[in-house]
Amino acid sequence: AAWKAFMQRYGYVVVKILSPAECAATDKEFWEEVRRRQKEQLPAGTKWTPIVADRPETWVEENWPATGRFKASFPAVSPNALRCRTHANLHKFWSELLGSPRIFSHIDAWAFMRGTKNLPWREPHSSNSGNDKKNDDDDQGDDEDEEVVDYVDKPEWKTFLPAHWDVNPWDYSQRQEVFYQGVLALVDMDDTTGGFAIAPGS
Repeated sequence: AAWKAFMQRYGYVVVKILSPAECAATDKEFWEEVRRRQKEQLPAGTKWTPIVADRPETWVEENWPATGRFKASFPAVSPNALRCRTHANLHKFWSELLGSPRIFSHIDAWAFMRGTKNLPWREPHSSNSGNDKKNDDDDQGDDEDEEVVDYVDKPEWKTFLPAHWDVNPWDYSQRQEVFYQGVLALVDMDDTTGGFAIAPGS
């Protein structure tokens, strides 16, 4: 397969696993879980600003239910997350790469990295506990016609991770096993969004 030759030459490969509909459904569950965990950490009756996918002003540090560079590093155990983990295309890819159909899955975590440049910034929309249901189900926020206040940069949200190996190269070169890492992306990542970066051939 062409992707195997690419992998052999450059040390990485990008393949399509999920359909657009599967990506959208799983992405929706991610934001629902973030908001559920966000509310669970608040005392009853406390006003809150639900985190919304297309509302960067809700991505401020104090709103997230988890800490760390990935902002949502809790186990991904929603129905669609579990379906993704056992997806036929994913199993086929790893089976061909590893040369065996005996692939064992484990529970991994969500990850979200905030954009940092030219973000559409609106005044945060707050709701109280009496409006929880609407905020949970509506991923677009409540005020569709709310005017964008400004486009801002948030350099403090940048996640800088120096170039590194995830294994000790001297130890790894003495092993017989081959190790791979994979990321299942739900949205496209390019130089405007940030995301995973690798040095080809490393």
